[in-house]
Amino acid sequence: MAISAETDIPTKYGFVKASDIKVGDVVYDINGNETQIESIKYESLDTSVTVRFGSAESIVLSQNQIIPVYVDPNKEIEYISSEDVFSMCSKGWIAKLPSVTIKGNGVMSINPWMLGFWLGDGSRHNANVSTCIDDLEYVKERILSSGYSIGAIRRDRRFNQKGVSVSVTKGLLQQLKQYNIYMNKHMPDEVYSTDINYRREVIKGLVDSDGMVEKSRGRALFTNTNYDLALGCARILSSLGELVCIYPNTCHGFGKTVVCYVVTWMPIELPAGMPRKAGRVRQRKIIEKRTCRHIEFKIFYSGTPGINF
Repeated sequence: MAISAETDIPTKYGFVKASDIKVGDVVYDINGNETQIESIKYESLDTSVTVRFGSAESIVLSQNQIIPVYVDPNKEIEYISSEDVFSMCSKGWIAKLPSVTIKGNGVMSINPWMLGFWLGDGSRHNANVSTCIDDLEYVKERILSSGYSIGAIRRDRRFNQKGVSVSVTKGLLQQLKQYNIYMNKHMPDEVYSTDINYRREVIKGLVDSDGMVEKSRGRALFTNTNYDLALGCARILSSLGELVCIYPNTCHGFGKTVVCYVVTWMPIELPAGMPRKAGRVRQRKIIEKRTCRHIEFKIFYSGTPGINF
């Protein structure tokens, strides 16, 4: 199959550009099954097609690349060229691309909820986490049930009078150093190869700390000034089959105005454990499972190198 070098390929370490894929790498097909790359051939493509989505996502395809689409949601997947997809959409037809749910069975020593919560609201200098005093009992319960101990609890002067800082002991600091995130906050690559339940708990930790659920729409959001962390959150959600949008925004806090990155999605699974956040998730009727992304009917052409797997 010939594809553009810029196409994102799902692997157990997240999405990787086709140009970075090597022989022997394990990638995932449209059904989430592992497939090993046996050979790679580089060739020149006259044009490539960038398909943009309403959620501000995009993918790059070669002009005649055969891709799976749902032309009719009630029928099976059809395989047609990217040119034909554009032709159909320009005539007002509806086409959708299937979303891949990545499988995995990797293991990490750090508790997934604790990992997400520390990445969102932890101090990069130590194993302390911050929270609102109204949520303190829930956070303490989750820390203890995750196998850690609780040290000093002090007022966090960076926040309002309800902010507190909780010291987490019994091995958390060592685990942060083990995965190279101590003083270096980012989503560890090992997360992308863990099983689905682990990744879901990481998301709950992120939302419980630096996220929210809108009461009116039930939409989930994760906001952080660390782009790598926001992108890691989006990649985990994508690996779980969620339809994700990530965009920059201006945020105000601690007397500063900074650029933050907002990850938003309408959750398939409950994205939060904290009661006041989880209670805002609206019950929605989902047919089987979210399987596709709506295409915004715009297409752009550019000459790019191609790869034949």
